[in-house]
Amino acid sequence: MADTAYNLLRLIQLAQRKGIEPLQVSVGTAKNVDEQKRTCDIEIDTDLTLLNCRLNAVVDNYDNQLLVLPKEGGKVAFAPIDGQMTDVLVIGYSDIEKVLLKVGESEIEIADGSIVINGGDNDGMVKIKELTDKLNALEQRCNDLLTALQGVTITLAPSGEFPLASYFVMKPLTNTAKSELENTKVKH
Repeated sequence: MADTAYNLLRLIQLAQRKGIEPLQVSVGTAKNVDEQKRTCDIEIDTDLTLLNCRLNAVVDNYDNQLLVLPKEGGKVAFAPIDGQMTDVLVIGYSDIEKVLLKVGESEIEIADGSIVINGGDNDGMVKIKELTDKLNALEQRCNDLLTALQGVTITLAPSGEFPLASYFVMKPLTNTAKSELENTKVKH
């Protein structure tokens, strides 16, 4: 606790020396959330609304970003940038509609009941355990069929018998290992 008080005192002294106003955090209600513009309006009172409040600290570069979209009507904490109430940044959320994360070429979008990675072009993620179990069952059935057919002889008229064994002399299928299918860099 003493460290916190000391750090707070040092921060206040630094702000005073540099002429920076103390950070004033307020709470309001998110309205008109705009994902494209990365802004929302914040209703403070029924007769006071701050327009076009930032959802990102940086306004011109979205190559690497974390964007949290507040739920319409949810409470948001906000702070003026450089003490100017005409330039406001949302810094906290009571309810979240969606989260977008982009780092380099990797993108993740999280919304209620949905997580989309890199645009979702590869459809849903595979359940590796279930896929491995199904492939192993199929491989076992093929092996059982191959074993059964090795002793079968088909009678052909008029020439006689035609053994099938030579067609089924092959290595049995081996069970698929989970490691053959799994991309360990993405987990769910």
